[in-house]
Amino acid sequence: MKVAVVVTVKNEEADILKLLRALEAQSRVPDILVLTIADSQDKTAQIVTDWAVLSSLKTEIDYVDGNRSKGRNLGIRHAIRHGAEIVVLTNVCQPFTDWLETLVKPIEVDGKAVVGGSWILDSRSDREDAMGLLTQYDVDQLGANKISALNMAVHASVLSIGDFREDLDTSEDTEFVQRLRDKGIELVYEPDAMVLWRPSTLNLRDAAKTYYQFAKTDRKAGLKTGQYLATGGVYLAIGVLVLVNPLFGALSLGGWLLFRARKVFFTQQLPAMMLAAFVLDWARIIGFSAE
Repeated sequence: MKVAVVVTVKNEEADILKLLRALEAQSRVPDILVLTIADSQDKTAQIVTDWAVLSSLKTEIDYVDGNRSKGRNLGIRHAIRHGAEIVVLTNVCQPFTDWLETLVKPIEVDGKAVVGGSWILDSRSDREDAMGLLTQYDVDQLGANKISALNMAVHASVLSIGDFREDLDTSEDTEFVQRLRDKGIELVYEPDAMVLWRPSTLNLRDAAKTYYQFAKTDRKAGLKTGQYLATGGVYLAIGVLVLVNPLFGALSLGGWLLFRARKVFFTQQLPAMMLAAFVLDWARIIGFSAE
């Protein structure tokens, strides 16, 4: 089967070559690489253009004025026009050498429709390790219910369910995968298809912005409503307890934040992660409440 890798990039001059070189080094290289460049303000476009001239990979470059959903949709359509039977979606990351071969094998050999891979966080300090534990899933928590466009292969026929929603700036892949489930399409998890990934949640400031934006988009898309209401309900209950009995309310807040930071309980980062959990909870609450 003909395999296309589709990536949308924006302001990635520091890391884009790591991805491109990793794709060149794959045990199975893509038949076509489609790079959709959003309106970057750095040298991303020039780096990609210069690299494509010298690379042995068949590379198509598109430009898009819009968000990641628009970029993905444009890239997918381009890949399909070039005869791709399997479309692989990823972000700027560093795929392991056998990533592509492993990811598409269940589709080619076993006739599966959608396959998701796993990832390892590219954290670079104890604080980033702790933020990664607080804000991302552990490897043993990943599975078919956590598939995302960071690491996903789909048979072209599956794309008949429609595009990524272009009115969503984030969570577009969560909404897309939910539509797959609603259609009864089997989702397969392949843990050995791995990428090294540096998310935007490894420092508190960027994590708060990300959580706020996710919450706004999730509300628009009708995603995870119960989770957001539950988080708000916890803080409402704690607020009532503080008014009735300040000491018991404070202890309840501490207990909640200990629970939220439980993954780093036995580390020196626990106090910082309790504070981070409080900030991120409120970023989600405010984002979900925003118009």
